Amino acid sequence: MDFISALQWSNWKQLNDQGKQFIFNQITMYFISPLAKVSDVHLANFEILGIKCRTFSLKIDGEPFVLVPGNSEAVLGWDTDFKGIRTSDVMAETPNPKLAPLETAEYDFTDYQEAVDYLNRFTTPLRKAEIPPMLVQTSAIPVGANYKGTLNLITGEFSGDNDFYQRYKVQIQKRLFPELTPAAALTWNSPKELFQEAGYYLRLLPNEEQYLLYQLQETTYHQIVKALHNYNYDLLTEDQWEFACGGGTRQLFRWHPDLLFAKNANLADFKQANMFGLYFDTSKSRFELTNSPDCLKLTDYQKAHFVIVDRLPLATYYRNEEWLETDKVLEPQKYTYRKAILIEA
Repeated sequence: MDFISALQWSNWKQLNDQGKQFIFNQITMYFISPLAKVSDVHLANFEILGIKCRTFSLKIDGEPFVLVPGNSEAVLGWDTDFKGIRTSDVMAETPNPKLAPLETAEYDFTDYQEAVDYLNRFTTPLRKAEIPPMLVQTSAIPVGANYKGTLNLITGEFSGDNDFYQRYKVQIQKRLFPELTPAAALTWNSPKELFQEAGYYLRLLPNEEQYLLYQLQETTYHQIVKALHNYNYDLLTEDQWEFACGGGTRQLFRWHPDLLFAKNANLADFKQANMFGLYFDTSKSRFELTNSPDCLKLTDYQKAHFVIVDRLPLATYYRNEEWLETDKVLEPQKYTYRKAILIEA
């Protein structure tokens, strides 16, 4: 079995840990820049809806990545006419009845066929795609964010570019460790992220007690792509993004097969890592860039009147109709990107 074949998901899951380690050593030797610092390398188990993957978790220059195995014949996209969907899913009670049903301008969601037409319009077409093995950043970060170091939530110790940290230390400390009354302290939760416009971005690592600190600078799509290529990184294609998000599973959502989730479902549960250890935004307030300015994933609206409109942006195969001007300065609160290293022969 050759190197690339071993990294196909069907073969990768058959390898023992020793075999996986041998293959991973080749990746670090030939595909990661010798100028990059690789740390915290370990095998980790990830699972969602019974789909399991044991793969490598690591940090490259302080930022978390995972190894996503490839798939030479990944089935992606959605076709409601082919797959079928329950009538109850699109005729369901509205999740936000107080909102005006503005979505009816083009579609009558009380009509099943019009609802199906909406699903097909705003999902990518059913297709097969060849997905290479990839090292993928575990979470998308705001555009213009440049990693500066790590701040320990418990000890308050910072490691990294100390000159940059000192510029914002007092402000960061006040926001992370505010003076609270005993009563307020009982309900205080550390923020998941902090923004300082044209200054810094701070993100709490999932399931860890440390923040990653980034400097925020103005940037455009063109500048992001150029900077990534300088460091041997790429943005994911739409095919690669959908595979990384849903693992090629034949269901609309990576965590549930139906459009209408259980009535009492807590969307916070779906912020957990997927079968590859990757996180995808569920706030419906941000876009994620791909390698084409004509293709943005996710969306930037938070609530909708009808279930089908409200939930569809959380689907693996959701496609909006937005695009970017490549020289337009992008807002970090609205646009994110995810670094990837493609492992190709």
